[in-house]
This record gives sequence, C-alpha cells and structure tokens, in this order.
Amino acid sequence: DDAKRLASLMVKMGKLLKREVVAVVTDMNQPLGLSVGNALEFREAVQLLSGEVPEGDALYEVCMLLGTQMLLLSKLASSDEEARAMLKQAIDNGAGLNKLRAMIHELGGDESYLTLEGMDKLCAVKRLVPITADHAGYIVGMQAELIGRAAQVLGAGRATKEDSIDPAVGLIMHKRVGDKVEKGEAFCTLYVNDEKNLDDAIATMREAISIGAKPDHVAPMVYAVVR
Repeated sequence: DDAKRLASLMVKMGKLLKREVVAVVTDMNQPLGLSVGNALEFREAVQLLSGEVPEGDALYEVCMLLGTQMLLLSKLASSDEEARAMLKQAIDNGAGLNKLRAMIHELGGDESYLTLEGMDKLCAVKRLVPITADHAGYIVGMQAELIGRAAQVLGAGRATKEDSIDPAVGLIMHKRVGDKVEKGEAFCTLYVNDEKNLDDAIATMREAISIGAKPDHVAPMVYAVVR
C-alpha cells in the first residue's frame, strides 16, 4: 500500500510538471530475474534480448510490461497488444540486441562481450559454489535484502565508497518462490573469486531462503500499474 501511494504521488508530480508518467509497482520479495551481480545480470539481459528467456518467465514479463509502457508513453504504439507485439518482434528479429550492440559501440565498449564466448569470459570466476537444500519441500519465501547482501559480501557491491567491485561475482538462483526443491538440490550457485567472505555469503543465503512442507501463496510480480 505504501508503494502504491508513493507511485501515485510520483505520477501526480509528473502531471504537475506537464509530463506523462507511469509507475509500475513490482514485487521485491525475490529477485525479478535469476541473476544477482553486475556481469551476471548483464548476461541475463543479453539472453533475454537473444530470445533465450521464454515468455512467461518473470523477468521476461516485467520487461515486456515496462517496454509496453514506454512505447505507449512515446506514442509509438496505441495499445498494449500492439506494443507487446513490437517488443516481441524486436527480440525475434534481433533488433533489440543490435540496438544494445550499437549503444556499446557508441560508448567505446567491447562488442565481443555480446557473444556466448564473451559472456562466459565476462562471468568467469575462480570458483562456483552451489548451496543445497537441507531438506525437501517448497520455497515459501525469500528475503531479497539478504540475497543482495550475500552478493555484496562476495564483492558484487560496496559496503563503503572505498570498496572495489568485482563485476564477475554474484549468484544465480535456480528456484523461485513456489518451486519444489529436493534434499541436496542446489537452490542457488555463488560465483566466487575472493573466498574471505564465502562462509558469510553462504550463511546469509541460507537465512534468506525459507523452505516449507507445503507451497505457500505466491505474490504477483506486478502489484499495480499507476497512471
């Protein structure tokens, strides 16, 4: 409710400034995608633009919703259906990925990282550490703040402004809220270069994930679109 009120306030502020604004309120109890970390999230975005993320996937649908609102606001589409079709076509024909490639080129970046080999190089780390379930059940809850902290202590984020960031490290989730997990099955994998905070990251991830005997209510990824 607080998020919806804030969204409404932001939209009203835009209107007072004679700007069209749309606010999308999404669930932040679990990551929108499966990747957490600089290079890992970039790779997931490239995978989406390459057509490797299927329709119905949470990240795919959130991106489609945001893209739809952008096209409607810019008057490039006149309906949700037309906008979604335009976005899907841009993925299917490679136009979306080509636009990203052009942006990287104009910024003086290395376009070779948009290849499969480049993505693997960008995300290469010294060690992959799977974290497995202690017992079988269902993922009934996640604490996104703790998931972010686990990635941060591995080097994906800063605790102080003096800290350096390792773009390759982070984690990939293998399960979402509502998914079944078996005993000994990995629910996430840590991407690690510096192991000094590895135990902290593992403990934090175990605290972040709740496993219950029965599936619980799964919150929607999108709570509201405020115009």
